[in-house]
Amino acid sequence: MSTDNGGWKKNIPSWDWYPLVFAKWPDWEKEGDFPPFVELIITKGKGKSSHEMAVEFDDIAQGNFYWRDWTDSGLPFVDKGESYKSCFWFEFVFDRDIFKQKFGV
Repeated sequence: MSTDNGGWKKNIPSWDWYPLVFAKWPDWEKEGDFPPFVELIITKGKGKSSHEMAVEFDDIAQGNFYWRDWTDSGLPFVDKGESYKSCFWFEFVFDRDIFKQKFGV
């Protein structure tokens, strides 16, 4: 992993995530062929954003995690009241379960 993590403690920057994906997440716990994950639908302006969740979780995560957002339209943003999808992948099942409990998902 690189030494430039953009100030994050446990969140993996994309430049370190993609090599992990191609290597099939060595040393990460897996459920089937993939690491534990949570997929969310977030409405802008209602509750926490995925970025706010990631910042909060970065302070308590035991292992590494990565998150990514996307829209069905392909636009890089949504307006207030519109929804986007977000997926968080976790090194440990334990962290995924803590994330779900903390954010009620």
